[in-house]
Amino acid sequence: MAKKGDAIVKVLYASTALGGLMALMFAVLVVMRFTVFDFYHVPSESMAPAIPFGTHFLTWRNAGELKPGQIVMHRTEGQVYAKRVVAVAGQTVEIKGQTVWIDGIAATYADRGQEEVCTSQDTMEFAQRKTETLPSGVSYDILVGTGGTMDGAPYTVKEGEIYVLGDFRTNSMDSRVMGAVRTSDVIGVYWRTLFSACY
Repeated sequence: MAKKGDAIVKVLYASTALGGLMALMFAVLVVMRFTVFDFYHVPSESMAPAIPFGTHFLTWRNAGELKPGQIVMHRTEGQVYAKRVVAVAGQTVEIKGQTVWIDGIAATYADRGQEEVCTSQDTMEFAQRKTETLPSGVSYDILVGTGGTMDGAPYTVKEGEIYVLGDFRTNSMDSRVMGAVRTSDVIGVYWRTLFSACY
C-alpha cells in the first residue's frame, strides 16, 4: 500500500513540476511578446509576393539600424502598414514609371513571368513578377499589375526618415503618396511567415 501511495505522490509531483514548467514557458512567451517580437496579419496584397494577402507573420520589435531591402511595420495616422525600405537618410530616391532610382542610379529588373495574385476582394489578379535589384545590390521580387504605376518625385530622405514602397507596385499606398516614414513610427521588422490564408 505504501508503494502505491509513493507512486501517487511521484505522479502528483511530476504533474506539479510539469505544470510549473508550462506556466514558466507561458510567462516567458508573454514577456517576449511585448518586448522582443510581435504578431501581425496583412489585410491587403500590397506586399505580395513577399507577404501575400491574408498572411500572419512575426516581426522583431527592436528594429535597430534600418537598411534598404528590409520589410518594416510602421504606424502612420493610427494605421499599421507593412512596406519595404528602399532608401534611408541621405539618399535621394525617385520613381519613374516602373523604375526606382537611388542617387541617380537606376535599379535593375529581371522578368520572372506572370503569376496569379490573391487579393483582398476575394479574387485572383494577374501580375508580372520581377526581381528588383537596388544600386546597393539588395534584391527582392516585386509585382506589377495591369494598372498604371505611380511615379514618385525626387526626394532626399532626411535624418530620422526612411522611404518605403509596397512590393505590389501598382497596388500600394506608400511613400509615393504618404511621404517618407519617420523611423520613430517603425514598430517592427519582418522576421518570418507563420501561415497564409491565400497560398
